[in-house]
Order: sequence, then structure tokens, then C-alpha cells
Amino acid sequence: MHKKRIYGLKRPFYRTVMRKDDMEKLIKLAKSLRTIFEERHKELDIPFFYNFPKNSCEGASMFFGHIAKVMCPEMNIFIVKGFRVFEEDDEGYHFWVEINNRIFDLTSDQFDEAKEPIINENFEVKHIGFCIEDRQPVSDYLLYYIDNCLEIRRFASIREELFSALESYA
Repeated sequence: MHKKRIYGLKRPFYRTVMRKDDMEKLIKLAKSLRTIFEERHKELDIPFFYNFPKNSCEGASMFFGHIAKVMCPEMNIFIVKGFRVFEEDDEGYHFWVEINNRIFDLTSDQFDEAKEPIINENFEVKHIGFCIEDRQPVSDYLLYYIDNCLEIRRFASIREELFSALESYA
């Protein structure tokens, strides 16, 4: 089965009204997790985190998206997979989180187009040169991630480690 690349999406209308304090919580969470990832990337057992932020986008997006959903369950939170061609025979993928049409990309600074993580920016159809290929609710993507990237015990262990680390940022 071949998946069709989507180069432009019409944005769905969101009925959820985001409160200012929810967004402030999510911004603080994103900044705190980014700091934790920078400080502990070699000890966290997240796939490909040994060279954070390079090639760490899927794990960073999955854990940020999951924890954000736990903190703000009424929010529309999606894991977005983007695609772009760098050169003729070199293509790549990138993952980020979208919350109520806002972009949270904790690893965007691995690319020349972004000098720092992108936190709470307006949605763009082409995000740092990547076109959207797939977009799934974080709860759906979590099932895929556990089945294909981490077994449930490993995921739960990392999740608890991150929640524990976040307590010091409260």
C-alpha cells in the first residue's frame, strides 16, 4: 500500500477554546522538556537520542505530545510527520507536535532554517521546508510508537523518568 504525500492541508475547525493558562502550561512544559532532553539525552533510553537534537524528533515529539495530552486532555494534539527532498537522492522526514494549530518543535534547531526550538508558533503548511505527509492524534500515534519503537515497559519507564524530572521545574 502506497501512502500519498499531502503537500497542503486545509486546517480543521477547532471547537476547543484554548485558555491562556493552558497555553502557558504547554509553553513551560515544552521549554522544561527541551532542557531535560539536552541535559539527559545520553541517559534517557529514547531511540536515537544519543545525538540530541539531531535525529531525535520522533521521540521528542512523542513524549512531549503525550505529556501535553496528560496535562491538557481537552486540547487537540497531533504528531505531524513531514517530508522533504534535500538533494536529488536525499530525502528526509521530520516530526513535530501541533496543538490547536500551533507548532511545537523541540528539535527544529537541528536544521539550518531554525536557530532554536520552535515553541508555540503559527501553523505553516511547509514547516522549516517540510511538507506534511501524515498527521495523527497523539493517542493514535502513541499506539504505533509503542508497537514499533519502544515496548510498553520501556515507554512507561521513560515516561516516569520524565515526569519525575519535570517535578523539579514546577
